[in-house]
Amino acid sequence: MPRASPRRRAAAGLISDLERSYPRTKEATRERTALLAATGTTPTDLHRIGPLGAARLLAEAGAVTRFPAKAHLAPGDGTAPTGRLLR
Repeated sequence: MPRASPRRRAAAGLISDLERSYPRTKEATRERTALLAATGTTPTDLHRIGPLGAARLLAEAGAVTRFPAKAHLAPGDGTAPTGRLLR
């Protein structure tokens, strides 16, 4: 039986890695989706925001209840314009 080329062995190893990681990725996506549902927020309703992006947004924003009103969120988390725009 001829030996497989190094390229073929490397490809087989990569395929094996993907086969092992895919179920973990699907499970992590299910967990994130369940956690997002538990928060009662809907960032995944935005175009091109999936469970991972939504989880990142919520992690960055933190507990929004720390702000007295909606208008305080953007300046508080650093996403509002600073007023120092180039003219």
